[in-house]
Formats: sequence, C-alpha cells, structure tokens
Amino acid sequence: MPVFRKVDVRYWQSRKKPWPVRLLIRMPWLVRLQWWHLGLSDALVVAALAWLSLRPAEDSRSRVVARIDGVAITEADLIAETGGRLAADQREGPLDAVIDRRLLATAAGKDAMARSPEGIAMAQRAREMMLASLIAPRIVGEVSADDAAARRFIAAHPAKFGQRQMVLVDAGPIDPANASGPVLSRAETLSQAEAALRPTGADFVHTRRVIDTATVPPELAAQVMRVPDGRLFLWPMGERTMLGAVIERTPLVMSPATELELARAGAAAEIRQARLAAALKAMRAKVAIRMSR
Repeated sequence: MPVFRKVDVRYWQSRKKPWPVRLLIRMPWLVRLQWWHLGLSDALVVAALAWLSLRPAEDSRSRVVARIDGVAITEADLIAETGGRLAADQREGPLDAVIDRRLLATAAGKDAMARSPEGIAMAQRAREMMLASLIAPRIVGEVSADDAAARRFIAAHPAKFGQRQMVLVDAGPIDPANASGPVLSRAETLSQAEAALRPTGADFVHTRRVIDTATVPPELAAQVMRVPDGRLFLWPMGERTMLGAVIERTPLVMSPATELELARAGAAAEIRQARLAAALKAMRAKVAIRMSR
C-alpha cells in the first residue's frame, strides 16, 4: 500500500508531525513525488539517504593532523598558526611550531613558575589579549574609507606622504642619566658627544641606521624632519635613550595611486580605532570601576 497516500490536509498544516513527515515536507517536490508511490521499506531507504544528504558536511578544520600523547592537533590549530590554509607540503614548519609550543606549555604547566602569581598573571594577560583580538573586529565591524577621507589623512600626516624621507642617522644608546644631565649640555655633534662622555667612562657605541618617517612614531618623524643635518638629537627606543645625528636625507616619492591606496588604509585604521574607543567608553559606563590606592 502506498505510503502517506491518504493524509488529511490539516495534518500537513499542523506542527506536530513525526520526523519522517517533517523530512518529506523539506524534500524537493520531485523526490517527494517519487516517495509518494514507493512502498514502506523503499520509503525508509529514501528517507535515510535524504537525511544523510541534509546533514552538514564535517568541517575540515576539525580534522586531526597530529597527536601528542593522544592529544589532538587539528587543522584549526594550523590555521590559527599561519592565518590561513596551507598545502600539504607547506605544513611541516607550522606543525613543528605548534608541537614545540605545546611541549613547552606542558612543561610550564608542571613547573612551579606557572602556579606563581607572576605566572598566573602572564597567562591571564595572554588569554585576555587573545580574546580581545578576536572580539575587537566584531565590535568595530566592516570599515572602509573613501577618497575624501584618504585625502584628509594625507594632509594630516605629511611625514607619511608628501614629505616622506628615508633618513640615514649615526646613533647609539646612552645612559638616560647622561641624556638629561649636564654632560651633553654643550655637545652639538657626535664627536663632541664622544669627547664629553669619555671622562664618565661611558661606552658610546654608535652605528648607522635608516629611519623611515612614514613608519616611526609621529613625534620622532617630526623631530627628524626638524633637526639640522649633523646636529645631535635624542629619542626614546623602548627602555633605552638613543643619541644620534642625521647624515643624509632621501625624499621618497610615491605615485598618486599608491599614495591614495595607503591613505585609504590609514584612514580606515583611524576609523576602527575611533569606533573601538567609543565602544570601550560605553562598556566602561556600564560597569563599576574602582581604583585602589
């Protein structure tokens, strides 16, 4: 006897139906028509095949690529390591990096340092940075900058565009105490600085390096563009203080198309920063923050 041949229309419109009936409703009309004329056993076969076809394909990111003492390393781990999928012959290096990091993390977990306040704080900071980097793009959303915003960005950052320079400097690190003290107060050139530092026993080793005004902090770019060639200037570099002098400048000219493309990217980055700052301000307004003295 054909299956589902005599079924009232009201039954099809009701919400409470067995799963085979719900599956039948979801089928394309041609498959449904074929089912209508099949026997029960054949209909069950068709239902099973249809159910398998409707199942979502297994995400390849969950595929196991290696195991360490039974703990799986998946395709998703490799994607996170490299930022994208790799061909089979390109996986060895990134996979080795994941394995080495897992081994070191396992060793750290067994070490007393991992359970110390410093170790717990470092682990918490790393986790928070990871989570923040994941959620920030979702908070900001899609961002793009038009040509007008790009031109405003060019006008606001001359050291990155129209006045961009590759500056060759001769510089080296010095003791911050000497940078702010009277030792170098009268020195104007590198030779005078060396002569002033020699009685203090300071070992002033300087080498030549290139400063690109487009890639350094704006304060340093403005300082480099302002200081006369050959004259001393100081700037911070991490925990060190650098002392140097400009030897040579080379203007770097870009094509208008390249300039506009870079400016769009820079303007979009500023928009993202502004949106994220606004979102963080709103988050702070919703929570109670008390600073301990």
